[in-house]
Amino acid sequence: MATLFCRWTEEARAAAEAYVAACDAQFSAMAGEAGGVWAHLRQDRDGGWVAPLFGPPWPTTETAVAEPEDCVVLRAGAVVIDRPAWPQEDDV
Repeated sequence: MATLFCRWTEEARAAAEAYVAACDAQFSAMAGEAGGVWAHLRQDRDGGWVAPLFGPPWPTTETAVAEPEDCVVLRAGAVVIDRPAWPQEDDV
């Protein structure tokens, strides 16, 4: 299974940014490297904010990594989706 994504509405950018910041901090701690980046927040075709879910499935590790509780709380307003609808290149 591929990575899942979180999608916030266009108006919820601050909530999406808070989620990504918390996930970046968790990833830095997990990877043992300062300033590690889990994800970059991007807008989808409809203006919503999208970031990868910091949780299962983890295709690059053999051990399951659960989503940290603070990340779960911060994505409360998001919808978990399988695949974002990214803008077409000629839409940009």
